[in-house]
Amino acid sequence: MKELFNPKVIALIGASNTDGKIGNTIMKNLLDYDGKLYPININKDKVLGLKAYKSVLDVPEKQIDLAIIAIPKEFVSKSLIELGKKKTKYCVIISAGFKEAGDIKAEEDVKKIAKKYKIRVVGPNTLGLLDVNSGLDCIFLPKDLERRPKAGDISIISQSGTVGATIVDLMAEKHVGLSKFVSYGNSADINESDLLEFLEKDEKTKTIIAYVEEVIDGKRFFNVAKKLTKPVIFLKAGLTERGQKSVMSHTGALAGQMEVYDGILKQLGITQVFSVKNLLEFAKIQPLKKIKEVCIITNGGGYGIILTDQLELNKVKLTTLSEKVKSNLKKELPFGVSVNNPIDLMGDANADRYIKAIENTKESVDTYVIVLLGQTPKLNKGEVEKIINYLQKSQIKKVIFLSTYSKYTRMLEKNFIVYEWPNTLAKAIKLLCK
Repeated sequence: MKELFNPKVIALIGASNTDGKIGNTIMKNLLDYDGKLYPININKDKVLGLKAYKSVLDVPEKQIDLAIIAIPKEFVSKSLIELGKKKTKYCVIISAGFKEAGDIKAEEDVKKIAKKYKIRVVGPNTLGLLDVNSGLDCIFLPKDLERRPKAGDISIISQSGTVGATIVDLMAEKHVGLSKFVSYGNSADINESDLLEFLEKDEKTKTIIAYVEEVIDGKRFFNVAKKLTKPVIFLKAGLTERGQKSVMSHTGALAGQMEVYDGILKQLGITQVFSVKNLLEFAKIQPLKKIKEVCIITNGGGYGIILTDQLELNKVKLTTLSEKVKSNLKKELPFGVSVNNPIDLMGDANADRYIKAIENTKESVDTYVIVLLGQTPKLNKGEVEKIINYLQKSQIKKVIFLSTYSKYTRMLEKNFIVYEWPNTLAKAIKLLCK
């Protein structure tokens, strides 16, 4: 599916000059893409400065790599037939009102036409897709409302557009890098198994986030998933009886039973989560790959204790510091500092104490969890910057922050993995200890 994310020729059916219309937003998002873009509008000669065509059949290209359909449902089949005559490879159908609205026939027509002309279809009822590396952006949310993340190696597949969009926006806020995002909607053709199979081979993807309401083909999903070598963070919606009814009205999907999915995902070694927040919280730690044991450095005793409890409850091993290391710490740090693990630097700690604690333990520590209680008077912005600069120069690879002050959290997230709650952090670390 490489061409789906790197098309040379794109046609947008439903391109519009009117602000607020889906076809206008997608058009604006596509203008920066390095490829040929052909707006299709039956009433206009130009759309946003580009020559418009009344039909894809009028486009002066022998073949269209990617078509995006953003028009009312009743005109989708006709457009798809024209795309077939144009030897179109891929089509993203934004248009809704199909299976999810009870119109099964309209969706079956789409499937038949796509199969006849060998067009691979994403959707219908989809938000679109985004590839940060290639620059392809055909989601229908404006950039001033839906922030785009920096390039990274986490890819998202989401049956729900809004769930996916929430994670994408959160990634931008948290400075977590994104590779690809696909909202696949009703999955009339391309489904979760196709996407997982592609992302397993995709060089730009190291971790996969999946929000799924329905598994289309259970046997194929199982066979694809058991071959995955990349970590998958998986949220299965529609586990309860009422949730299953909601899924039916959302994407027209049959949700399945909780016990079945729970058992299958455990067999496959896929990490199952039960909140949208944890999809990202568990995915962002994956670049650390493997954690053997942890050393906590904190400026608050209570947080050190809570974090110790949470790590112990999640069966995460805490580093045992040698007597020699503890002796060195006592010489370097003020009286009253606890030199066990957790190392409690006390509430008046500045950057100097953190740096001395790391310098004297780095030879015997696999992974650091550094707690910054940013409300303390000695830990101002300048001191936090000192800690950041030291860590970047020292090239200590495995560092995770627990930050309680949003101002410093935003600073740290630009360069490090940061958590705000001990229990979430401990569960995330547990994944890398397995």
